[in-house]
Amino acid sequence: SVNDRRERNKAASAKYRAKKHYQSGEMRAQIATLQEQNSIITRQLEECRTENTSLKNLVEKLKSRLVAEKVLKRL
Repeated sequence: SVNDRRERNKAASAKYRAKKHYQSGEMRAQIATLQEQNSIITRQLEECRTENTSLKNLVEKLKSRLVAEKVLKRL
């Protein structure tokens, strides 16, 4: 009957809304997790860039020292 169909439709709609609500919560949780991972990776990247700059500076300093030592040995 029409009432039965309405009740089935009402139940199906409620089930669909509950499923969507659950999926939305899951997506929000996943977004939060990914944002935290992104923050961690971004910090690690910045630390690596800083270390890379320091190492490049050290290499240049050591190259200069090596050149100076070679010049002194020639004297």
